[in-house]
Amino acid sequence: MDSGLSRLILDYQVAVRSALKAMRKAGITMPFTYEEWFQSDTSVISLHSDGVIVDKHGRGCRVRWNGGIVDFDFGDLGEIDGFDPWRLYKFAGEDIQCYGFEDRASFDQSFAISVELGDILYSGNVLYYLKGGSRKFAVDVDIIEDGDLLPHRDLDGVLALYIHYFNAADLMRKNYEAISKSFAKRAPTRRQKMDLSIYLSSWLGFLAVTCEGYQKLRMRVLLTSERPQNFQELIPQSDALGRLINMHKDKLRNLRNNIFHLREDLTAIRDFFCGVENRLEWARRLHVDFEHFFSDYRILCEVHYLMNNRRAESDV
Repeated sequence: MDSGLSRLILDYQVAVRSALKAMRKAGITMPFTYEEWFQSDTSVISLHSDGVIVDKHGRGCRVRWNGGIVDFDFGDLGEIDGFDPWRLYKFAGEDIQCYGFEDRASFDQSFAISVELGDILYSGNVLYYLKGGSRKFAVDVDIIEDGDLLPHRDLDGVLALYIHYFNAADLMRKNYEAISKSFAKRAPTRRQKMDLSIYLSSWLGFLAVTCEGYQKLRMRVLLTSERPQNFQELIPQSDALGRLINMHKDKLRNLRNNIFHLREDLTAIRDFFCGVENRLEWARRLHVDFEHFFSDYRILCEVHYLMNNRRAESDV
């Protein structure tokens, strides 16, 4: 590939990434697909905020920020490293000769040769990509400044554990307890008994996944060295949770496997529910302690967002 064309593509991709960072700081949600962007509310996305001007069009947008300007489209899966000859030439503008091209014709010729040689690959849908490069995605754009130990809320493993797994467990537990209470007033139907069993097993299954994720995150180490210093106030809670998990984690894990995989026998169910130890009460206590821990963690996150110019991540 011509060296000037290679530099132009890389400069364009850097500009697109900078524009996306500015958009994310302004509170614009990054899309997982171009269709999600295409169908998004234009009145929300076309905005002037913090010096960022975003003009949405089709599967992309034109962004102006801090003296920069770039026009780009999202790829089918929200890729941000795609390009096309028209946008590259537009981006270069009057500086096109700095990249070694006399005019549009010489630029187009170089681009076509690179496509023919396989250095540039056509996606089949508007955009081109560099050969051999790993795709970059809008949802992975990080706006965290150097020295800030709290990851973006979308990339925070603790919040992911809370949102995707503990919330599922919490919903199932609430449904389980609501049906259980109704049994005190009237005899349950066969369907209600079935629903009760589904909610109970789903609650315990997602609670088990929450435990495994919690331990995989190595929470004490995370709070000590991978989060701002004030997050260390959660360490006593974290340690207590770890001890509580360890009391019956093997029985709960076996039950989870029995719930989320095709059941072969009733051994895991008997082991969890039978015996002198009330593991269901342990699960309730564990659930409540998780609820308190995630609540306190989220409060610390909100304070950090507001105090470090990261208001777009805040729910306040």
